[in-house]
Amino acid sequence: MKKLAIFLALVVIVNFGVLYFQSNEIPEPLLNKGKEILTVIKESANDLAEPKEAPPTPEEPIETELPTSILPPLPGLEKSDEFIRNWLIKFLTEPVVNNYFVSEKFLTRVVITVDNLSRKHAPRKYFPIKPVAGNFQVEGDSDHATIRSTNDRRYLPYIRLFEKVDIDLMIDTYVYFYPLLQEAYEKLGFPKKKFHDRVLETVSHLLDAPDVKGAIILHQPRSMYEFKDPVYESMSAGHKIMVRIGEENQSRIKRRLGSLRLKLIQKTKSLNKS
Repeated sequence: MKKLAIFLALVVIVNFGVLYFQSNEIPEPLLNKGKEILTVIKESANDLAEPKEAPPTPEEPIETELPTSILPPLPGLEKSDEFIRNWLIKFLTEPVVNNYFVSEKFLTRVVITVDNLSRKHAPRKYFPIKPVAGNFQVEGDSDHATIRSTNDRRYLPYIRLFEKVDIDLMIDTYVYFYPLLQEAYEKLGFPKKKFHDRVLETVSHLLDAPDVKGAIILHQPRSMYEFKDPVYESMSAGHKIMVRIGEENQSRIKRRLGSLRLKLIQKTKSLNKS
């Protein structure tokens, strides 16, 4: 019997976007929901600092089944950080977890991020994974710029990690930790809604992102680069991310997300009834 985490997929995707239009300082974004619960998450300089080099990804595909007969009981949400960190280390190794993930309030960060991807803003300081190495690469001037083709390479370690982790393992982890994810979602201000519904909505939303064709024109009216086309600039945070990562990267992410969504629906029918 299998059971592991779509949130691994979602946290990898969300990291691709907001940071890459950064120039100098990033203005504090407006929060959409859950102000009260968000205040308990402290921004960590170490967690959010850009690594100088891209962290390594596992050499071989990560394929395994959970030993469901001996799964330990879940801790409370407020005491889950060490538990989820050790869980991720078991399957991904400690160096990968240290290089990619933010351990503090991890599950709450996942819920915040999933909820915000289809909204206008997805505050980067609440991401559950760390920023991509290097600076956002553009060519041109502040009034008319394009994303360099070499910028796409910065995202490859995260995409490779997403592709290497077995989908069944992801979904099984998601099911295992779902009670805590639901609790975090309710504390964000959604006591009568299912987090699982929101996950499916978010995955579908990302799959509906416009395909990247040709150069994307940017400008820099303030400290961050923005899309010059108002249609692009008005898109959700999740759609902007999918456009910014480049044509080939977007194609790889969509293929993986499509497979993930199909299996997620097949294997999580019990969550729809709970």
